[in-house]
Amino acid sequence: MVLESIDAFARFRARCPGYRYVLAGVHGDALGLVRERIESLALGAAVELPGRISFEHKLRLLQTATAYLQPSHCEGFGLAILEAQACGCPVVTNRERCIVEINGAAVLYGESADQLADRLHALATDPVLRATMRERGLKNAQRFSYEARREALRAVLQSIGVLDAKTEAAAGATHAS
Repeated sequence: MVLESIDAFARFRARCPGYRYVLAGVHGDALGLVRERIESLALGAAVELPGRISFEHKLRLLQTATAYLQPSHCEGFGLAILEAQACGCPVVTNRERCIVEINGAAVLYGESADQLADRLHALATDPVLRATMRERGLKNAQRFSYEARREALRAVLQSIGVLDAKTEAAAGATHAS
């Protein structure tokens, strides 16, 4: 939904000039359509298309952005949304079942370009909301950390009797050596 995200950004920027939109990632076959949409909305100076960026650059962008905008009609687990949340970046997306299941109230939802623009405007102009969504996102992303997943697996293994305190202590001793 890249074109829809550009439309939402255009509506947002009409109310909040000075913001820019960075669309990072591998350029696909629709790059010409993306550039046409950007030009038709007179956003040439406000939208960047850097292509593939380094991991470090992605982290800097997510750590300093006002919001991460990713509407989607076909999302699997939503790893990119969790990456943004783990960087403390509030997320604006649409209400797809899998997105809601993973994120609940940790993201702001919009179903149209106007609603997405409204959510971006709210984050840009309301520091309390931005801080709240940042904290919700960080907490949500923590649920999927390696440590949290390891503890969940440990609990499952203990619940089915595969792992007990004695086995766990022996495994820990073996792992430490």
